[in-house]
Amino acid sequence: MLESEPETNFYKSVVSQRSDLSIIGLFNAFLEDAPQLLLQLYIVVSRGGFNTASIRDIWVAISSCVSLILFSYSVMNFTKWQRAGKEDSAQVPWYSAILIIGWRLCLLVSRMISLVLFASVCKEWLFLFLFLHGLVMFFLLLSQKLELFSDSPWKQLFIRLIMAYITIYCYFSIEGKQTRRWVITFYTIVFVENSSLFLIWYYFGGYHGKIGYFLLGAEWGSFVLGLLFMVLYYGCFHPKRSRPQDFLLATDAVVEEVKETVYESSV
Repeated sequence: MLESEPETNFYKSVVSQRSDLSIIGLFNAFLEDAPQLLLQLYIVVSRGGFNTASIRDIWVAISSCVSLILFSYSVMNFTKWQRAGKEDSAQVPWYSAILIIGWRLCLLVSRMISLVLFASVCKEWLFLFLFLHGLVMFFLLLSQKLELFSDSPWKQLFIRLIMAYITIYCYFSIEGKQTRRWVITFYTIVFVENSSLFLIWYYFGGYHGKIGYFLLGAEWGSFVLGLLFMVLYYGCFHPKRSRPQDFLLATDAVVEEVKETVYESSV
């Protein structure tokens, strides 16, 4: 724990910087990692599948896995440092961080499977689908209260447009409180979308039989597993539900990470 006021002020300063970096990492995840992953998987599928004897395909597989992990970690890291910068928010323990990564990772896998398979048979319609999805989400986001830039309607509109784009890949709420209704609405829409995109691929792509059932199981299985991680996180391991000793350990871990960051930058 921090022992003096100078240490506390220094801690707040470094946490503020790390919070800003986490926002940059989040933008990188949605503007680079997720689109790049979608493109890589589409190229593999459009060539007829993954060839284990091809060094190029192996490299694409490794790169895709890295993109998935970096995306999930960036979202978790954003959550962690945003909470660290708020005095009234409990810190994210390590086990909660693992659940967040699992939640984001599995649901992104489910989303990517459906988008890539749909694009492989109806690539001309993919952008129309993404536009309609973003449009629906934008109007849903209009019903949520946004405290940021409350004095500038145009800036709020821009934030809502960005969030509508983000919902192409995963769930994000701009309210931050009482998000259960929005979570249920969002994942119901996404489940219907994913299943519809898969069915279009199944009937128009000609991939019937075992491969169709396998990919359907992977799409639905990763979706359900991601929801399970989310329910465990919010229901049992959310920072607000942490025991006092867990909160202290998580806070100490953040402090130690800040100290290590400062030490590394000074070497």
